[in-house]
Amino acid sequence: MPGALAPGAALRALLAIAAVIAAATAVAGVHRSLENHRRRHTGSAEWIWYARAGRAPKALRFYAFREWDLPAVPRRARALVFADPEAVLWINGARVATVRQRAGDALESVDLVPHLRAGPNRVVLETASADGVGGLLFAAEGEGIDPKAIASGPDWSVTLDAREAEAGRGRPAVVWGRPPQCPWGYPGPPGTDNP
Repeated sequence: MPGALAPGAALRALLAIAAVIAAATAVAGVHRSLENHRRRHTGSAEWIWYARAGRAPKALRFYAFREWDLPAVPRRARALVFADPEAVLWINGARVATVRQRAGDALESVDLVPHLRAGPNRVVLETASADGVGGLLFAAEGEGIDPKAIASGPDWSVTLDAREAEAGRGRPAVVWGRPPQCPWGYPGPPGTDNP
């Protein structure tokens, strides 16, 4: 029969196809594992911002904030923050950290325990961007902290006025979505390079 493969060649072709399928499956599994590892650090947190970018770039300073209740001050708690291009983190009126990041950077880890109290707590990210473009991602973890209650997302508010943020008045933040988001992808765990 013209064009037919010899039995040995057909078997080699089938084995080559099986090897390609096995390699593709392994690569997909590694990718899912990496995605789950990185998503574990940010949980349900979503990228937020003040507003969608306008046609002409202009400087922007705004305040993104969220309130949540704690039954007691935990022994261990940290925030995982990504602020592109920069933000100052305030917890209950105390300046806690300055964060400056770009796509490819890892999450910044900030100890929350000294700044928390039993009852209502407020997190504020005072954010600045020279061209009005950027993204914020905030997650928290620790004993007694419900990560969904504080993760950045649609329950966060934004305002241009620090006094309004202090009073808890603002409008809903623009939500870009969960990681991965262009250009940030999946921020790596604190203290790592993000490949």
